[in-house]
Amino acid sequence: WEWDWNRAEQAFRKAAQLQAEGLGGGTSHAFLMLTLGRFDQAMELCERALKVDPLSAPVALAAAWIYLRIGEIEKARRQGKNAQELDPNIYHNLEFPPIDILIDLHQGRGMEAMMKYQAFLVEAKLDPAKSALPYLMAHAGLKDQVRGILQMADLSAADPVKLAVVYAVLEDYDQAFACLERGIEGRYRAMLEIAVTPEFAPMRTDPRFTSILQRMKLP
Repeated sequence: WEWDWNRAEQAFRKAAQLQAEGLGGGTSHAFLMLTLGRFDQAMELCERALKVDPLSAPVALAAAWIYLRIGEIEKARRQGKNAQELDPNIYHNLEFPPIDILIDLHQGRGMEAMMKYQAFLVEAKLDPAKSALPYLMAHAGLKDQVRGILQMADLSAADPVKLAVVYAVLEDYDQAFACLERGIEGRYRAMLEIAVTPEFAPMRTDPRFTSILQRMKLP
């Protein structure tokens, strides 16, 4: 919340000493390393967490997400599958699509990813209106349809950082930056990953992106 990364790291290290292998076996600490761009340490903490708590679906899913962000695709795929085997309902919270679908997405198979996600929503009996479907549609090239959805939808309660990602895919960068401004004001959790969110790559040379990183005291 305060973006005091040094104190956060000190607190994680102290917590690890006091609680042995608590805090999700280290995945929370790994997310901090991801935020700070210290990928080797993030991976080490993930490996440790998976050894400490090999039967935890949340730990496996957290590791899969971190691996995906770092670009360790096969490790991400393996732990995403592991998480689903440990808990078949792990992806039913609509926070983000299954890892294998995200891998398809970021390897350029946008239409295939969208179709898989639509099938997943039907199988899991999840409400498409509350899902990440517009995000998948944007990656699949259905940009005009997504703009229409965004214009008609009530976005007042939406996570502005997730909206920023969709706008970035649509190449509506001014809207994306407006959403990130709301994200930084509201201290939204997803702001912690903006430096490693691939959809923001075209925005990183913009002075507005540099300003956001500086205000968050991120490298």
